[in-house]
Amino acid sequence: MGIKDKRFGGTPLGWALYGWGESRPGPKRNRYYKIVSLLITAGAQVDPAWLNESDRGLPLDKRIRDDPRMLSALKGRIL
Repeated sequence: MGIKDKRFGGTPLGWALYGWGESRPGPKRNRYYKIVSLLITAGAQVDPAWLNESDRGLPLDKRIRDDPRMLSALKGRIL
C-alpha cells in the first residue's frame, strides 16, 4: 500500500487523477499525463474503489477510458 494523506486518504496517484479529472483540456491538464506516467513507473497502483466511488460525483473511470493519453499514462507511457 502506498503513502496516503491523513485527511482524505488519497495517494499521490489518486490526487493526480483527481486533478486531471477536474481540469479542463489544455496545458494544465497535459501536465497530469506525465505525472501519472511517472507515478505508475515508480510503482504506484490505481485503487479501483477510488475510481468507482459514486459520492465524488465524477465519472472518473469513464473519463479515463475515453482518453487514450490517460490510458497510455496508466501503462507508464506518454503519447
